[in-house]
Amino acid sequence: LTSVPGVNMLVRQQYSRAVDDLNRVALDEVLEPIGQQLARNVRPGREAIQSAHDAISDAYEQVVPYLRADWSPHVVSTELGRIRARVPQDLQHRFDDAVDRYLGRATNPMNGAIAGRDIQNALAGLSRDARGYATNPNSLPHDRDLGEALGDVREMLISNIETHSPQDTWVAFRNTQRAFDRLVRVEAAASSTASKQGVFGPAQLQQAVRTSDRSARKNRFARGTATLQNISDDAAGVMQRNLADSGSPERIGIMSALTYG
Repeated sequence: LTSVPGVNMLVRQQYSRAVDDLNRVALDEVLEPIGQQLARNVRPGREAIQSAHDAISDAYEQVVPYLRADWSPHVVSTELGRIRARVPQDLQHRFDDAVDRYLGRATNPMNGAIAGRDIQNALAGLSRDARGYATNPNSLPHDRDLGEALGDVREMLISNIETHSPQDTWVAFRNTQRAFDRLVRVEAAASSTASKQGVFGPAQLQQAVRTSDRSARKNRFARGTATLQNISDDAAGVMQRNLADSGSPERIGIMSALTYG
């Protein structure tokens, strides 16, 4: 049918609308943990990415002041010691420095408490350092071991927050973390050189989902359980086949697969 004059243009228009739908469905999935959806008057692309980012940031700002952790030596020393023991000896001073910089100096010496902004700064700092050691092309295997250890300290802090924060605060915090984790995938897709003004297609989303999978040997992606893969698999399967017969029925099929598949 695409050889018929005018039909090729119709196919492209239908595909373009389906891509916009994909972007909206993906961002609705990003915002689902905080109980929100992308406003209907926000167009897919950079404006939509910024809108989702702002919504998650606002939700995070509301919960941060109520976060609590207990970093008293009798609470954390055993587990912290286990993590430190896995770090190569010549890098243990870097591990100690990072833990002291992000957690030790933020801890109230009277009761071991860490609160609010200090927890936020610690989580961000540990994440940044862990990712830096793990992904730096000049990193040696020992450097990656250090990055993994700092990531483990971050996970340890998150477990501590769950134990010592009010239950409703913990649930709200966990949901903002889930939303942000999903947003990272969508931002990666939108920043692809193949994306136009932040509007991404199924190939860009699928690549972002795969690249962002930090599991060993990307086994979550291999099993089809990586974050947002429920959407990226459906989009790649439905939208990248030949759309020669595209039209309203095809677009309805695309949206049905993305929304209910």
